[in-house]
Amino acid sequence: MSPSVYDEDTFLGARLALNDIQDTSVLVGALIDHDDRSTAIFLEAERRLTDRVSLEVEGRFFISVDPLGDLAVVAQDDVLTVRAAWNL
Repeated sequence: MSPSVYDEDTFLGARLALNDIQDTSVLVGALIDHDDRSTAIFLEAERRLTDRVSLEVEGRFFISVDPLGDLAVVAQDDVLTVRAAWNL
């Protein structure tokens, strides 16, 4: 079996789809390493603002990262993206 950064880790996630006319949905999750307690969290949300305009938010965050652990190479790579789309 090949080594993996995801050995003995736990992933928890949830999705909320409101089934409303704006098609609102939120997706959140966390990956927790049992060896060093490093945690990666992600968030995705989207919603239509009008018939032609939609808004999306995406985030990836690394918290409690062990400087000697597997996630140390991305510990400073938190990112938050906000995207607006206009459809013809």
